[in-house]
Amino acid sequence: MSNSDKKRAKLIIERWGSELATKSSSERGRNKVTENFDNLFYELWKASISFDIVHDMLSDIIAKHFPSHSVAKRTFTTLKQHLQGKSFVEFLQDWKESIKNKAMQSFYALYPIDGETKQEEKTFGNMSQQEYSKQRKYAESFPQLDIEALKKQREEMLEEVQVDLDELGVDDE
Repeated sequence: MSNSDKKRAKLIIERWGSELATKSSSERGRNKVTENFDNLFYELWKASISFDIVHDMLSDIIAKHFPSHSVAKRTFTTLKQHLQGKSFVEFLQDWKESIKNKAMQSFYALYPIDGETKQEEKTFGNMSQQEYSKQRKYAESFPQLDIEALKKQREEMLEEVQVDLDELGVDDE
């Protein structure tokens, strides 16, 4: 366990925390918690940060994903009628426990307890299944062009221009 590994881990976590702080509430929401932790632990794993170093930092990592008091209060107020009489403190404890559980699940998925880091089989060239999935997800986020629709739109525009030219009495030549 070297100090340089701890420093690198802290820097990766700090960068992740600052990115997390700038994300919208939907990007930090219940459905994205696991993905956010997966991304962090994957970055730490890629940087060859050891199990022990990351495990010692887990409580600080998890706390970075906890909602601020004002966000928690606003959410509690919005959901109060659906919470079956839970107090704000109980609601917040449940929320934090859920975040902690998702973080632990993500952590142990890449850092098994026996200390051996799980090397994923490289099935797509030099990429693992997880790396490939992330790359595909990113690539698929771009809009898809429909060449046939573009050709049709171009033809329609040319026809409209031709009609306009005919109405103005302009020759094709």
